[in-house]
Amino acid sequence: IHLWKPRVCVQIILDRHFHRKSDEEKFNKALAEKTEERVDYRIQHVESQQNLMVNLADFVAGAMLTKYNKNNSRFRDMLKDNVVFEKIMNWTELKRKSFSN
Repeated sequence: IHLWKPRVCVQIILDRHFHRKSDEEKFNKALAEKTEERVDYRIQHVESQQNLMVNLADFVAGAMLTKYNKNNSRFRDMLKDNVVFEKIMNWTELKRKSFSN
């Protein structure tokens, strides 16, 4: 029998997308509203060139974007053996699914 749920600690590192601090804070607040109470988290907004993992995520995103927007799958093909799931969503759909109650 568990008398309490263990707390989970998560570090969230994001590419510094927002130019205004107020937009960054608004994003952080929206994320906090979607986070379970038992999750402790720390959000960092970093320049992708300063963080290898964020830089890698940028490369993957760019490879996918180039495949679908410019019909050039050269970089996507380099990753094909590691792609587990691929789905195209537009920003409106993604926002609706992510931030709807």
